[in-house]
Formats: sequence, structure tokens, C-alpha cells
Amino acid sequence: MFGISVEKIEKWKQKGNVKKILKATEESKKEIRNAAISALGDLQADEAFNKLVMLLRDPDAEVRKLACEALGRQGKELAIEHLKYVASNDEDETVRKKAIEALKLLDIQREDEE
Repeated sequence: MFGISVEKIEKWKQKGNVKKILKATEESKKEIRNAAISALGDLQADEAFNKLVMLLRDPDAEVRKLACEALGRQGKELAIEHLKYVASNDEDETVRKKAIEALKLLDIQREDEE
């Protein structure tokens, strides 16, 4: 089968193939793009983190929500300031709520490490 599928993204995630997943975030098919964004949250690579931070400024609110969720799952302390900004300033209320949820998840993860 040609092209990118959700199943391929899942396989790439399992293999840690960040480059292919990053490329999939640029797909025009919403389902593929969303799956790729979500997959980045399960990878610890700096490139995945950087892409998710960039996606917090995407014009599509759904993309911004997925980026917030993914950053929360990644568990990187570096995400806190970015998520705080989104929680306070995003034009979409559901995106702001997702940012707050991600911040809570990061707090839980930090407590577990202490």
C-alpha cells in the first residue's frame, strides 16, 4: 500500500522513527496529521518536542489541542512555560483547557519523580 496510514505511523512510533513521523505532521489528510502529532507525544526526541511546541501556534485549534496533550504525555519540564502561555492566551477555550490538563499531567509526573 502506498502513502502514509495511521498503522504506518504506529509502526514508526514503535521503531522510534521520529523523522518519518515529523514528515507525516505535514500531511494534508487530517487523520494522518493528527495521528502523527499524537505519536510525537510518545517519543522523547528533542525534534519531537520542538515540533510539538511549534504546533502550539498552528491555526487549527484541533492541532493545538493535540499538541498540548502530546506535550503533557512527553513529560518534559521544558513544556511547562509553553503550556502556561497557551493556557492563558489561546483564543480557543478548549485549547486553553487542554493546556491546563497537560500542565496537571506534568505536575503529576514531576511528583512521581521526587
